[in-house]
Amino acid sequence: MVWGMRAESEEARKHARSIENVTMRMEFLINTLLDVATLEAGRFSVTPVPCDVTSLLSDVIEMFSSAAASKQIQLHRREVPQLTVRADRERTIQVLSNLVGNAVKFTPHGGRVSIATERRNDAVCFIVSDTGPGIAPEELPQVFNRFWKHEVLGKNGTGLGLFIAKGIVDAHGGRLWVESVIGRGSFENRTKVVGKAEVR
Repeated sequence: MVWGMRAESEEARKHARSIENVTMRMEFLINTLLDVATLEAGRFSVTPVPCDVTSLLSDVIEMFSSAAASKQIQLHRREVPQLTVRADRERTIQVLSNLVGNAVKFTPHGGRVSIATERRNDAVCFIVSDTGPGIAPEELPQVFNRFWKHEVLGKNGTGLGLFIAKGIVDAHGGRLWVESVIGRGSFENRTKVVGKAEVR
């Protein structure tokens, strides 16, 4: 009888976790669609405040440490110390988490994903790089279009993440771009780059 009660309790916990996961996915999709609607209506806005860049990177890396570890991906960071950027903190984390999330998703087991920062005049440049398969040259002009999907190895998403990320960076007066070579990940010079975001 005691065993039966324990089994039932475990089954209830599984159902609860399943419901929670579905709820979170629905909330994510709803928020994504709301962001798209706001961007398309021209009503998207950000609230910039001074943000510690080290803290931003720490939060983003913590979000993806488990996913990276499950694929034995090295998650590396390189930053300018004591750097502050005036930005909307949650929206900046949303941009970086989209770039890092894509990098972890498309980088094969045993690969490497890096996030770095550079000071460029009056802007901070965030650079996310990986050792993934890269993006074909003919697809690069389309990556920030709504519903564009980079489908490889059977993995894809809503096709809205980069569209929203670019809208967030644009609202900051910055720019977001991608550089890539197929078969070598995405890169700039000798650094493989999935996405770059400059926030002023």
